[in-house]
Amino acid sequence: MISSEAWISELRAIVGPQDVITDKDQLAGYAGDEFPLDSLRQSPGVAVKPHTAQQISQILKLANRYKIPVTARGGGVPVCVAGVCPQRTAWCY
Repeated sequence: MISSEAWISELRAIVGPQDVITDKDQLAGYAGDEFPLDSLRQSPGVAVKPHTAQQISQILKLANRYKIPVTARGGGVPVCVAGVCPQRTAWCY
């Protein structure tokens, strides 16, 4: 199994280090949308902020290669209730 640091380094190469979040305090804000049940919230292992469709494509290819779950996230406001509830190892963006 590859270490998380290896694929996180690849993420940084895709989007730049400023757009890869690994700080646990910052990741808490990516634990879900505004759904009222905190028991469903889990912070992701990393959050990525891509800026182009090409970056998104590269991120998804990387995730597929390493079998890492991905949770897409928009503005964090629920259009559908509980639309975003990432698993602990998921990425959000």
